Amino acid sequence: MILADAQIAPSTLSVIVGYLAQYTRVCAMLIDSEGRIAAVNRAGLALIEQDAADICGKDWLTLCAGEHRPRAAAAMTACFEGHATRFAARLIATGRHGPWEVEVVPCDWAGGAVSRVLLLSTPAQGPSEDAEAAMKSRDTAAALAQTLHTIANLSTAAISAANILRRGITAERAEALAQSLEESGQAAARAMGDLKALIEAEPPAA
Repeated sequence: MILADAQIAPSTLSVIVGYLAQYTRVCAMLIDSEGRIAAVNRAGLALIEQDAADICGKDWLTLCAGEHRPRAAAAMTACFEGHATRFAARLIATGRHGPWEVEVVPCDWAGGAVSRVLLLSTPAQGPSEDAEAAMKSRDTAAALAQTLHTIANLSTAAISAANILRRGITAERAEALAQSLEESGQAAARAMGDLKALIEAEPPAA
């Protein structure tokens, strides 16, 4: 790993190494809270055909094609809020100008907030639109599985609540039961909302 910031904690590098162990052909970059590239792996430099001096310290968004920057910026914002995310984009200012699949993962925290994120870019096999469609399909399947799981939890909670209510309960117990049902219902609503958003999302602009 070639570093632009010598103050990166060993724990942060350990997280990076753990993620890289799952990949064989990936450009890994550590992005700081200002959106700058703080570190990049040597294999990644070879993949994008760039020198460390030209990449480290650079705003990562400048590597994205203009029409894909809003998507990339939104993903980066979500990651710094603590949410790992994925998207497809066409990168420029690299040796390979074709489509890439990009994953952004929270990596380092300071004062309870994400201070650095790990960005993993992998060359896609087809046009960026195809890569985006494939990733959306996987995300929709995952969202569907999560929705079914939360609905199953809600169903279990509702059946249990019905059985308890038939036996009669105290006001205190009723409040605890209502709280449990409310939390289960809210979780199911969020999961269904996420799934609905994925299904109804507009295709990326050409």
